[in-house]
Amino acid sequence: MTARIVLPAAELALLTACGQGEPGPAAAPVVIQQAAAAQPAVGLGASNVDGLGPVLTDSNGMTHYRFDRDTARPPKSACAGECATTWPPVVATGAVDVRGVDAKLVGTVARADGTQQVTVNGWPVYRYAKDTVAGDAKGQGVGGTWAAITPTGAKAATPETAIRTTNIPARTPSSPTATAARSTCSPRTARTRRRPRARVSAPPPGRRSWRAGRPASRASTRSWWAR
Repeated sequence: MTARIVLPAAELALLTACGQGEPGPAAAPVVIQQAAAAQPAVGLGASNVDGLGPVLTDSNGMTHYRFDRDTARPPKSACAGECATTWPPVVATGAVDVRGVDAKLVGTVARADGTQQVTVNGWPVYRYAKDTVAGDAKGQGVGGTWAAITPTGAKAATPETAIRTTNIPARTPSSPTATAARSTCSPRTARTRRRPRARVSAPPPGRRSWRAGRPASRASTRSWWAR
């Protein structure tokens, strides 16, 4: 991109009139071509951060983050004002130099101030003001809504989070045989399957059953009446 500097005709005439008797006719404005300063490109790459694995970083190795209150479909940033001071958005003022990241996932979204914020897989990308050197990830888990962003746009997980989510024992479905065994052996079912107790008719007064000292059973009572 080039810039154009135009000199008015009157100033050009004064420059050329020195050493001449009479000024000549006014010359047309002269256009001088001057190269403009090129806009620096934003660098995106992937670096391994201790405890997080591969995360998105800039060309200086500074960790990038994503915000849970943002949206990726469609891309929209919910961090402005004081939030943007603590979490400066990664703004693209020129080309985006992508290394180790799928270029198809990289894009931009217009912010409220008119700047273009870099997005990865639809998620707006930020830095953290308290990260001072390459490899810092002090913004991981801040407020429960901030996380380092991976080269695919996902949230980087800490080892503790990975352990909690991967060591949960899987719940295996019960087999039909075990389910049937539990249903038939339950106390409630066992109670309902008990046979009712037989009624014992007491013998007439002064008589005992053939089993001395025990209540007469129905069979012994019938045999007594048959006598």
